[in-house]
Amino acid sequence: MELGNSYWELEDNCTLKDGIDIDILYRNLEDFSQQIYSVVEEFTPSNGYTTCMWHNLLHCNILFDKNGKLEKLQNKYQVAYPEELRRNIIQNNMNLLTVNLPSYDKQIEKVLIRKDIVSINHRVAVFLESYLNIIFAINRLTHSGEKG
Repeated sequence: MELGNSYWELEDNCTLKDGIDIDILYRNLEDFSQQIYSVVEEFTPSNGYTTCMWHNLLHCNILFDKNGKLEKLQNKYQVAYPEELRRNIIQNNMNLLTVNLPSYDKQIEKVLIRKDIVSINHRVAVFLESYLNIIFAINRLTHSGEKG
């Protein structure tokens, strides 16, 4: 068990006796709500993983919710995938994949020429993040994010 890890977010991590790993994250509900609002209601795309916090909200199991605020937020965002969000994710991430001067395909070519193995891995990983962001959006599915 590790308590108070803050490498990414404040969280407690442990492995249960049956080998199942669990992560307990402590998020500021107002900040979390604002992130989801920005995506679902303002249609703001990201470079990869645009809808992962929305996905997390929709699929989380609420164990304790003293004032019912998380459940209310969860119910509020049980909505159809917004078409404008879909279009914005596709456009933003397609521009990252190819066409523009700093697009990932051009970055990958440069690091291949340099034979920079670490950068090749990193550039291919972010290319795939944006590619999968597009695939999820095309199919109007929320993105589950990175899973270890």
